[in-house]
Amino acid sequence: MKVLAPAKINIYLEIIRKRDDGYHELKTLMIPIDLCDEILITEQKQGISLRTKGYEGNKEENLVYKAASLFFEISGIKKGVSIELTKHIPVGAGLGGGSSDAA
Repeated sequence: MKVLAPAKINIYLEIIRKRDDGYHELKTLMIPIDLCDEILITEQKQGISLRTKGYEGNKEENLVYKAASLFFEISGIKKGVSIELTKHIPVGAGLGGGSSDAA
């Protein structure tokens, strides 16, 4: 399965308050833009393999890897997945690429 993960820009962002868990409550307006990462997902017998193009960070810390790992942990599914992530959204640019990829 091939999916596109769109970038977004924040048109409005207001920090409401800091929560007890350290995160913040926000009021925001986000607009998707025509910049997308590409994700190719294929079933494999077990485990998670992640190949990336345009990202050279630690793969186990990548949000895509973390989301897949959590999915298998919670669902109890014993199969695995191979994920090929092609980054077009700049890492750390505030465009939501990592979050979109994980979703």
